[in-house]
Amino acid sequence: MDVEQTFLGALREIAEIPDEEWAYLKPYIQWETLEKGHVLLRNGERCEHIYFCASGMLRMYYHTEEGGEYNKSFIKERGFFTSYSSLILSIPSYFSIQSMASSVVASFPGRILDHLFQRHSCWETVGRKLVEQLYIKKELKERQLLLYSAEDRYRMFLKEYPDLNRRIPQYHIASYLGITPVSLSRLKKMIDGPCN
Repeated sequence: MDVEQTFLGALREIAEIPDEEWAYLKPYIQWETLEKGHVLLRNGERCEHIYFCASGMLRMYYHTEEGGEYNKSFIKERGFFTSYSSLILSIPSYFSIQSMASSVVASFPGRILDHLFQRHSCWETVGRKLVEQLYIKKELKERQLLLYSAEDRYRMFLKEYPDLNRRIPQYHIASYLGITPVSLSRLKKMIDGPCN
C-alpha cells in the first residue's frame, strides 16, 4: 500500500488538490506505525496535529472519574481525526486517542492550517468539509443516544461500521452505544443470531 497516495486520494475525494499544493504539504507530514494499544493522545495533553488513518483503526474515548472509559468515536481507514477543541483553542484535550490495531497514521501540525487556508482555496474546502462531517457525525450520535432504543442504536452501529462488529472487543461497542456488555450480548443474540 502506498500510504502517501492513500492520503492524497482521500484529500482529493474532498477537494481538487493541485500538485503544487500537495508538494507544499508533503514536507510537513510525518508517518508513524502504531502498535495495537498505543495511546496517540492522552486526555489532558494539548493536541497539536491533524491526523489521518491510512490503515488500521483507532478510538477516541473519555475517561470517567471512576476510572472507566466511554468510547466517543471509532476511526477507520481513510479517516481524518483530531481533538478539534484542543487544536483550535490551545487547551488540553478532553479525550484520549488509542490504536485498536496496528495502524499507519499520518499527521501534520495544526499550526500551519491558517497558512494553508491563505495559500489556496482547496485547503479551505478541505477544512470546511471535514468540520461539516465531524459536526454531522456528532449531531447524529447525540440524536441516537437521546431518541433511540439500545436495539435501534446497535442496528445503526452495524450499518455505520459493518466490519467493526468482529474486529474489536464487544465491551468497546457497548461503551460506544452507552449500554452494558451484558445488554449488548442480548442484543447480538436477538439480532445477529445465537451463533455470533
